[in-house]
Amino acid sequence: MDWRTGVAATDWDNIAKKEHLDALSVEMRKLEGSIREIYAEMLQLQQREQEMRDLNGEREMRGDGEERGRVGWGVMGAAAAMV
Repeated sequence: MDWRTGVAATDWDNIAKKEHLDALSVEMRKLEGSIREIYAEMLQLQQREQEMRDLNGEREMRGDGEERGRVGWGVMGAAAAMV
């Protein structure tokens, strides 16, 4: 089976006949479609990267608070042991 999506799935021969396009125009349309797909994928990857950065930032903030709490409890425990 041959699965095609996007530009590869378009019937370019049929489009060329309907719109009376020459071979160069058909190739230009194929390239334009490929560029649009690449750009859309790039935007999607940038969005996913930003979501991961946001998630990572939230985890770091949460982790910093936990670490301060552990250090604080350790200092209080040491101070209590000295008394």
